[in-house]
Amino acid sequence: MRARALTTTVLVLLCGLPSARAAAPEPGEALYRIARQLLTQGKTDQALKKFDEAVAASPRGPYADDALLAAAEVDYPTSSLEDLGRADPSRFGQAHARLEKITLEYRGSDSGPQAALRLGLLEMDPSNPKADLDEAFATFLQTARLYPGTAEAAEALYAAGACHRQRGAIAASVGEDASLVLEHPGAAAAPRAKLRLAQSAAILGERGLARTLLGELLASPASPLAPGSASGAALALDALLVRDEADRAAGTGSRAFDVLLPVNGEPREYVALAADDEGRLRLLESSSGRVVTLGADGEPSAIPASAEIPDARGLAVGRLGEVYLWEERSVILPDGERFEPKAVPEKGGDPEPVRRIGGIAPGPFGDFDVLDASSERVLRYGPDLSFRSVVARFESKPSAIARWEGTLFVLLASRREIAVIPPGKSTAIGLLSLRGPGWELRSPTALALDALGRIYVLDDSARSVTVLDRAGARVALLASEKGASWEFRSPTALAVDGAGRIYVADKRLGRVLRFR
Repeated sequence: MRARALTTTVLVLLCGLPSARAAAPEPGEALYRIARQLLTQGKTDQALKKFDEAVAASPRGPYADDALLAAAEVDYPTSSLEDLGRADPSRFGQAHARLEKITLEYRGSDSGPQAALRLGLLEMDPSNPKADLDEAFATFLQTARLYPGTAEAAEALYAAGACHRQRGAIAASVGEDASLVLEHPGAAAAPRAKLRLAQSAAILGERGLARTLLGELLASPASPLAPGSASGAALALDALLVRDEADRAAGTGSRAFDVLLPVNGEPREYVALAADDEGRLRLLESSSGRVVTLGADGEPSAIPASAEIPDARGLAVGRLGEVYLWEERSVILPDGERFEPKAVPEKGGDPEPVRRIGGIAPGPFGDFDVLDASSERVLRYGPDLSFRSVVARFESKPSAIARWEGTLFVLLASRREIAVIPPGKSTAIGLLSLRGPGWELRSPTALALDALGRIYVLDDSARSVTVLDRAGARVALLASEKGASWEFRSPTALAVDGAGRIYVADKRLGRVLRFR
């Protein structure tokens, strides 16, 4: 009885206490989780609707910023410079609104750094018809200021430097790269910034500083740029500096013949060449129109030969190794799609096809320039293949085009000049003469540039390659030696790799000559 009475008393007391209720679910959480589940099922439009509902249901709740960021990532999946130019422009407006809302109303949330960095990338993206490098630069700097110590702050500084480089402002990019290296030494972007800083130092004449920075990169076992890693950019730049110093010291004939390429196989005629930082060489065969890739050792690469395009006239290689080919009136894009560029005639009217393509200059993020040899102008197209602008017009026939750090170089063979077109809408076109005290190019046919901005020009009648600095002064000459085993007989194409090695295709030899 006593135990029963005690039990009754406890029950009475418990009934007098407030009932213990389960916490009410956060209004936006269920909607957010439903949206995530819809995404995994591939129901994108329904997921985006649920993300918006989650924000509306609880705009100050813990899932509002997550929902906005998740929706923005669907509309604009780009998260790094390497991905620029690949997103669907039709979704950019929604993505911009969501990302901007996070940066304004949820700045202190976990989504803040990611949203700010992604917003800068969207403002910089060449696929964006409203892209503005000034806005992007300001957004990147704000990201670095608001979120110090984060990975996003480091990437934002690197991207801010890239904005400067897009404008051809090499000296200005030094500030962001130096800040990144000093303030974020352990960030994934730090080695890339140090490499770019070394290149800037070399371009600006600080060769000692450049070699010191490269030495630090190559000595670091943790650096992704160390010997034996996937990237040989630092090693290539170091070798290029050595070659540049040798060229300037010797002035002429400083290059030694290295090897005939391909090392094995029957002689073939090659109409175009392109080399990358790793020393890989792309060769366009005249007879078949195939692109064959050789490794740095001169042997065929594991990259399979391209499909045959019998009418291909030239090729160019983009920043990531992607290959562009062109025929008389069409461009074969890296994914194999055929694109026929059109532009409005100078007198106005409907867009008309380009009648004769003279070359392609790939941009760093999917955009590219077409040399319209028939109308004597350069046309720019976005990653979505939309026509953007007429970059430049000439009074004589242009014959070749190349890009370096946002600046275009166009060979005007008949005038024996190179037009230099800096980035920007209102910048004046400069001209470099291909003649100087004691020298003159008689028949310039091809040009290439290295990472320091030095210009290489092939003169087929003189059977020589002339090396110029960015001001147009001759710093080296590679002249054919009559009777030598490597004598030029009928040079037709030219390329330079990241280490400064020179490649010359010779039609009569059926080989490519490499000089170190």
